[in-house]
Amino acid sequence: MKLRLFMPLGTVILMLMVSAAWAAPPSPDATYVGSQTCGACHPQNHDQWQRSIHSKMIQDAVANPDAVVADFTDPDRPYDLDAVRFTLGIRYRQRYITQTDEDLIVLDGQWNIKKQRWDPAGGGKSWTDSCAGCHSTGYDPETKTYAEVAIGCEACHGPGSEHIAMGGGKDAAIVASADVQICGQCHTRGSSPDGAHGYPVGYRPGGELEGKFNHTMYSPGDFNPVEWWPDGHSKKHRQQYPEWLKSGHGNALEGLKTNKYARDSCLSCHSADYRLAPDDAKPTIETARYGLTCVTCHSSHSDSTQLFDSLLRAESYDLCAECHNGGGEKTAGSTVHHPMKEMFEGVGAIGVEAEPSPHSAASASGGPICVSCHMVSTAKSADVGDVASHNWSVVDPGQAADGQPDSCTTCHVGSRNSMQALIEERQGVVKRQLAALQAALDAATDTESDAYKTAYTNMTFVRSEGSYGIHNYYYARTILEKAFMDLTGGDINAVESSFSVALGKGLNMISLPLKPAADYTARGFLNLLGATIVIRLDEQRQHFEGFAASHDGDGFAIEGGKGYIVNLLDPGSVTFTGAAWQDAAAPVVAGDSTGWALMVSGRLIDPQTQTPVVGPYTVVLENMRTGTVVSDSVGSAGIGKYAPVWADLSRRPVALEGDVLRLTVYDSEDAVVSGPYRHQVTRDELSRAIVRLDAVLGQVIPEHTVLAQNYPNPFNPETWIPYQLAEPGDVMIRISDTTGRLIRRLDLGHKQAGVYLQPAQAAYWDGTNDVGEPVASGTYFYTIQLGDFTSTRKMVILK
Repeated sequence: MKLRLFMPLGTVILMLMVSAAWAAPPSPDATYVGSQTCGACHPQNHDQWQRSIHSKMIQDAVANPDAVVADFTDPDRPYDLDAVRFTLGIRYRQRYITQTDEDLIVLDGQWNIKKQRWDPAGGGKSWTDSCAGCHSTGYDPETKTYAEVAIGCEACHGPGSEHIAMGGGKDAAIVASADVQICGQCHTRGSSPDGAHGYPVGYRPGGELEGKFNHTMYSPGDFNPVEWWPDGHSKKHRQQYPEWLKSGHGNALEGLKTNKYARDSCLSCHSADYRLAPDDAKPTIETARYGLTCVTCHSSHSDSTQLFDSLLRAESYDLCAECHNGGGEKTAGSTVHHPMKEMFEGVGAIGVEAEPSPHSAASASGGPICVSCHMVSTAKSADVGDVASHNWSVVDPGQAADGQPDSCTTCHVGSRNSMQALIEERQGVVKRQLAALQAALDAATDTESDAYKTAYTNMTFVRSEGSYGIHNYYYARTILEKAFMDLTGGDINAVESSFSVALGKGLNMISLPLKPAADYTARGFLNLLGATIVIRLDEQRQHFEGFAASHDGDGFAIEGGKGYIVNLLDPGSVTFTGAAWQDAAAPVVAGDSTGWALMVSGRLIDPQTQTPVVGPYTVVLENMRTGTVVSDSVGSAGIGKYAPVWADLSRRPVALEGDVLRLTVYDSEDAVVSGPYRHQVTRDELSRAIVRLDAVLGQVIPEHTVLAQNYPNPFNPETWIPYQLAEPGDVMIRISDTTGRLIRRLDLGHKQAGVYLQPAQAAYWDGTNDVGEPVASGTYFYTIQLGDFTSTRKMVILK
């Protein structure tokens, strides 16, 4: 029998069982016999199972006291050891089950195995209703009985009574299938259709899960944030099955069947049943049933050193490299298919010296490998980040949600935004070089030359590898630059060509991949793209700087290799022509999105001349909902003009419709000289990514509406009533005597927010009633009303 590279002995055992088992699964009448019975004929498999995490997921603490790993002498223990009947879990955490007269109950609290401490965890739920279907074998919820308190052999292979009765052998009724549903019955979250149980009721291996369990699935824009991160990675443990369903591995076979170039040999990396079937019983593309399912990488019947932790068939890097490799020595003129292993190790390109990836070099001492980035530990069992995702897509640092582990910053020190910018920059360089090499190949006249054939093969090496430099940036560049030089005699980075960019409605991130003959300014870029704003990051000040058509001058220069945020009211495209910048990033488009960048553009006005003010003033802007603050100097956008900017390069909203912005102007001594003004963000402003908000010098707006004491007081016959308004509105002051009778109304009309303290601004009362008659000496009350706000004070007339 021919074995694939890296396939360990355990695979052979399962292969011997697979070929006929699918055709004759146990009947509904078959009963469970227990793992010990299976071990009588399969001692090696039974021994391997006993060493696996499955056999220890639930353990009898009375029969096996050593199963308890928690410190029950800890004074913070939530209960005593004598309450424990079963242990639950052994890898990340351990919980405990107590037995009552009616049921088995999961207790409060859990032991954090890594941190060796007690952590809070809600308890009180019924183990039989919530857990037993997956933590035991052959559980019947109607009778509340089980065949075995363990994830035993028959949990995956089905009840074994008929297998024993038939004397075993390859034709005996037993399940040994690559069907992902066998693992999926427990590695999922959700409930039975009636909502009563947290596991599939009535499912047996070899059957269908559909109709027996409602999985908690991820759907973009409509997902449970308790279970999922926004990008589709699992947030909780035990969701490997629903992750797999949406993954490339889960759809490997379906994708192959629709590919017109597919051949049966492709099944070796696209189908688990092909991989596990004997050489004389391989399925075809038409007959293959399963894609890359769990058993492709995992097996409880394995001699792998990772048996307990991950049930892997081999070391994870070997498992990935078994399929993600380019297939041996490359020949000039051939097309290379997915050489991820070669790119990572820096070997395999024709005529190019070996240049291992820094990651690959580090892996010899335990550094990052495939699973480090493609199986990020995003889920929580005991702690966030202790369970690996089975989504297999990387978590870009710029796309990760708050609190979500990403593929880079666990190891690389630096901000997520800077890491994302580096990724996009490097991928942009490689994509641009690929385009230049492809253009040179298209223009070549001698397609039979060694230089042409070698350049073609090396181009497919880089392109089909798919990471565009992330797996091994310098090796990818060396391959492309050498191929271009050998083919054309020129420098790939000096090529003049055109590059078209599609831009979406809303906010886009873009950088020029080409340097035009005439350099762009912010105004030229704005006009070229038809954008409402252009924003850049001033790296020296670590400060976002914006430009709009209302600003003076041409604004900042548009530089190569740096990203810019632009906002468009309608989708469109733009073409750049010129020579390549050495390290220019390709455009990163995020059209049809709003809210992750916002500029507030305005002027500081002199109230006397109504002209912009010149002076050392600073504008501070706060989003009252989020508490985030940005600032800008008056004059940064022209005489008297300012343009503070919010932006989030990970594209999380900095403002939402209805958010209240507060703008305050300070002088050089940090005294308030204008504001604070409040402005509510509208939908139209978000779509334009710009808010217009002017300020008036000297117009200081109080934080609260206040009615002050009149002066003089006592008075005869006239007085002034000062007040301040935190918001504009119609102002009315009512004067009453001590009986509550209205004496006089002072209708002040519509007033702007501000301070009205001096006689020229304060309300004036001449001591007469509404018909002009002087009022008598005595005590009076005056009340201010502004919308729903009222306040009352006392004053005295003495004659």
